[in-house]
Amino acid sequence: MSKREHLVILFLLAVTIWAARYARSAEFGLYEDDYTYTPRALAMGWGDLAKEVAGSFNIAANHGKLLHTPVILTLNFLGGKLNGLQGVYWVGFAICVLNAWLFYWLLRRVGPPLFALIGGLAYSLYSADTTQALLTNALGLQTSLTFLLLAFHSYLSGRKWVAYGLAGLILISYEVPFPVFLGAPLLAGFLQPEGRPAGWKEWVRHAAILAGMLLLAALIRRLAGESRVAGLDLETIVRTPLTQMVLGTWTSLKLFLLRNPVRALTNRQVWQIGWMVGLLILHGAALWLASSRRGAGEPEAIPQKAELDIKQELMRLLTGVALLALAYALAFTIPATEADGRDSRVHLAAVVGTAWLVGWGGTLLLNLVRAYGGRLAGALRLAGIAILAAFFALQVGYGALIQRDYAASWQYQRQFWTQLLPLITDMEDGDIILVEPSVTRATGQIGVITWNTPRVLQQIYRFPAEWQALPRVYRLEGGWEQRLISPEGLVQINQNTLFIPESMYVDVESEQVIFIEVQDERLVRHNAPLLLNGTQYPVKQQVPTAGQPFAPGELYHLMILSP
Repeated sequence: MSKREHLVILFLLAVTIWAARYARSAEFGLYEDDYTYTPRALAMGWGDLAKEVAGSFNIAANHGKLLHTPVILTLNFLGGKLNGLQGVYWVGFAICVLNAWLFYWLLRRVGPPLFALIGGLAYSLYSADTTQALLTNALGLQTSLTFLLLAFHSYLSGRKWVAYGLAGLILISYEVPFPVFLGAPLLAGFLQPEGRPAGWKEWVRHAAILAGMLLLAALIRRLAGESRVAGLDLETIVRTPLTQMVLGTWTSLKLFLLRNPVRALTNRQVWQIGWMVGLLILHGAALWLASSRRGAGEPEAIPQKAELDIKQELMRLLTGVALLALAYALAFTIPATEADGRDSRVHLAAVVGTAWLVGWGGTLLLNLVRAYGGRLAGALRLAGIAILAAFFALQVGYGALIQRDYAASWQYQRQFWTQLLPLITDMEDGDIILVEPSVTRATGQIGVITWNTPRVLQQIYRFPAEWQALPRVYRLEGGWEQRLISPEGLVQINQNTLFIPESMYVDVESEQVIFIEVQDERLVRHNAPLLLNGTQYPVKQQVPTAGQPFAPGELYHLMILSP
């Protein structure tokens, strides 16, 4: 392929990612983990950033991931300087596009153009992980995939110590993709004559280096008191990865190849997306040209001989399965069967193996058609390309459903805070705001009122510096009526009544509670005593206040809808 043709494909991958993940990013906002990082990054100056980054290189923080917070804060800050919150989404989009380009070029190094194109499109549209546009994931998790793909390229280029250095960065940013690098010698085998795999000495050396790096990282985290490592026993270390690898491999393929396309196919809203048809045509044209292309000095996209290299095809299949299974070897905290929402990030690293397998399968299909299709080869090739293009179009449609949920979540959040603030203008130091469970919690793929909601109020308002216990908003879980009151008669905010981090637990007198309920789809303040376990507990009574009681914080203008 010429440089111009490669540039066209890279542009096509970028457009595909935009359509599937970022077409509605102007309607996106902040979600869950974002409230920990993005608001303060947007409010920083250059000096503040330097202090925050220097202070965040703390091995005891972020579960021992030294680079995690510095990378997220820095990229948030730079995006904010570009164009505020939307500038941060631009940075997230750029990272996802870069990864797709790196993966496409990786496949191009070890296979024919058609294999690289199909695999690149599959990578760009991978939908088992629905959190790719979530800012914290795009900036803090996708960057680990960047390190992984750069490590693969370095390994194939013979710069192995550079490759191991890049793999080490994965361990101190987001470690889940790290085991996938164990498959590097498999990829290197496709650069050898007749695809000869690496010898056993190379495998032993490679595995020993990676094992040593992993053990060193685990030891450092254990010494630092990182609970996720300190709590592991030998049985868990052996059993959990094996279980996760089997379940994850099955789940990733099922979601991407079957469930998500079916969801798009059966959703009427998907068929109202005009540019989905445009991408169907673009993908089909690109696949037709790539399947016909035979550049001088490069492998033929479609073999002329009426036979296939069975050994080579089997090696590609086994390589893809290995890359996919290894993506779950360090997935200890989230079940590999998760299919939606924030926890679907468990499938983050599976994009490499899944896209490889789709690239292999699609290429094999068209190869078989050319090799054994006879007089019908042309028509069958067209049919095969149509099937692939339709599959990718449905993935674009499913991406539109994910984007719909993200946009809806941001709108619901802003409506929630716009309605809530006028009801709590009399809040004081030590007060808590409890919201009944019927308030919207999630939109399917992303949270609305979530575990991180208690952080938001202090980012909307600037409370007096002398306050010791800043007011927080908590959404109660179902069945709270039987568990809200502690044996000491206090309102208890903990694992018995909410799903929140332990750092947010608190016990207060009932008179410090502002209770919010939902009536006719609007928030209202409940002033009557709460009848719980046969006893009445008075709540804080609303006191009218004049004007704006507190100065606006960094999120006020983002969260509050204009009248």
